[in-house]
Amino acid sequence: EATHWQAGDCVLVAIEPGDEAGCERYVAWLARLAALPRDCSLAPWSRAPGGTARLWAIAVARLLAPDHVRVAARHDLIGIRLAQIALAFGADTLAGPVAADRKLPVAGVTRPTEATLGGLRNLIIQASLEPSP
Repeated sequence: EATHWQAGDCVLVAIEPGDEAGCERYVAWLARLAALPRDCSLAPWSRAPGGTARLWAIAVARLLAPDHVRVAARHDLIGIRLAQIALAFGADTLAGPVAADRKLPVAGVTRPTEATLGGLRNLIIQASLEPSP
């Protein structure tokens, strides 16, 4: 329940698209989050394959959650490309584990992947947004 949240908490919420009653409970739960402390975030996701349910859960969270609650798109839970698209569906944050930069073995040149800090910043820029410093 929202009364147990503290500043800095990030709550992962699994939404299953075939569970109509569960989706209705999710919407009702989001409507009750007005009392949440600042600096909290919510990361909706789904185990179901495909992106529609995941994007729906993020869009509904942004529409119903208070403005001071951040909605995160976790690239490790919904996929990195879908997380990038979720930024246009209301996600405030592209979140998830950040991988270390890899180097080419011979030249020692950085070889970024999408889950590195540089790669994630690039995905945010490609979504026509500005990454935080």
